Amino acid sequence: VQDALRAESLASFAKNSIKPDLNINSPKMMIQIIASNWVDIAMIVGMSFIFIINESDLNIPIIVLICFLVVREILQMAVSLKRYFSSIENWIELAMIALTIAIIANNGEEAILLNRHLSAIALVLSWAELITLIGRHPKLLLCNVYV
Repeated sequence: VQDALRAESLASFAKNSIKPDLNINSPKMMIQIIASNWVDIAMIVGMSFIFIINESDLNIPIIVLICFLVVREILQMAVSLKRYFSSIENWIELAMIALTIAIIANNGEEAILLNRHLSAIALVLSWAELITLIGRHPKLLLCNVYV
């Protein structure tokens, strides 16, 4: 009897708490959607900006992103220097940062072939880091036994 009363009270609460008259076209709802997804919107705007600008102007956004990565790596080093340098993933990230800086610094005509090789190495390292990040995702923890 108590279970039936509890189920009935939960059902009546669910009926009263659900608002069937949600209007997606209302300005308040649109502002709430934009405010809750501002990181995604900023990322889409940033990626669109990178696609729009000229190839020669890509150095500035890449330098800004590299500065963010360097700050992140410095903060990780500040936590524990010994544990930072004992992780292979951190060595890969440092190599990617160094390769990217070397690619940006070598802008001459004679360095095109070298930049292609450095870019290929950076691409393989970033792919390896992506695979390890995906492998350590909590939802994929039981599926992936290799990482």
